Amino acid sequence: MKSQQQHQEQIIFVLQQHYTSPQLSVSMLADYLNISRQYLVSICLACCGKTPSTLIHCYRIKKALELQALLGKENFCCTMVGYSNHRTYQKALRKFNNVQLQM
Repeated sequence: MKSQQQHQEQIIFVLQQHYTSPQLSVSMLADYLNISRQYLVSICLACCGKTPSTLIHCYRIKKALELQALLGKENFCCTMVGYSNHRTYQKALRKFNNVQLQM
């Protein structure tokens, strides 16, 4: 059985590899790690103080801001970070932009 630390490392790896996919969800993350959603929630809360859903959004917004700084706002598209439409991206940006991401 894997330790909580190993699962934390796997969560980070999956986020890094799949944050651009609109299909990335809490269920997909739990399935990929072969753990229950409840255990995934407990791991994320213990290591980051955030739910898996918040962790996904925060990571995507962090990457979006990095890409906007690199490419410029005019060359950035929300689909680059896994948001399927601009309205959803803007809502997430307002909600999660000031949330600190600690992993």
